[in-house]
Amino acid sequence: NLFFQATPLKKTGHLKRIIHVSTFEDKSKNISGIIKSVKKLTLIRSDFKLILIGDGMDFKLLKNLALELQLDESQIEFSGLLEKEELVEQFMLADFMVINSHYENMPVVINEAFACGLPVLSTDVGGISEHLSPVHGRLMPRNNETAFIENFIWMLDHCRDFNSVAIRDYAQTHFSYAGVGFTLDKIYQSASLK
Repeated sequence: NLFFQATPLKKTGHLKRIIHVSTFEDKSKNISGIIKSVKKLTLIRSDFKLILIGDGMDFKLLKNLALELQLDESQIEFSGLLEKEELVEQFMLADFMVINSHYENMPVVINEAFACGLPVLSTDVGGISEHLSPVHGRLMPRNNETAFIENFIWMLDHCRDFNSVAIRDYAQTHFSYAGVGFTLDKIYQSASLK
């Protein structure tokens, strides 16, 4: 996608920006788990802001949860649905992306994050572990608030140590039109030899 051809930005400043991008369907995406954990994290740290990007059936429910937990706009922001340049801008400004799903396949937002040189913190579900190595971010067990908080803190402390160019190169090799075409060609070639 041409929109994900941006050069990774070097992040500076005290405040870390963390994004979550999804359809707001809490049963699978467990965004409520992110919000509840972030509330606990705000009691011990003030050096981050979570930006929740997307829309869906549970958007109002999740926004109300943040209000009930007294999370203010300096700690959490609901951007609504963003597309194209606006979405890429959020990827480029972020320090890392977080996914807390109960179940997934391989979400395209991980490919998009990598294409922008962004490390990812994700639950170890579906096919995510096939691409999310320690070079690209961190995996954590699903449905485990303690592990989520521990890994989130680790990412806050280390997210700017990742090599964003290497992450971007991985995306180019594995998810670009040329990369996917090369992989499919290898599969077809090996099948035709049998």
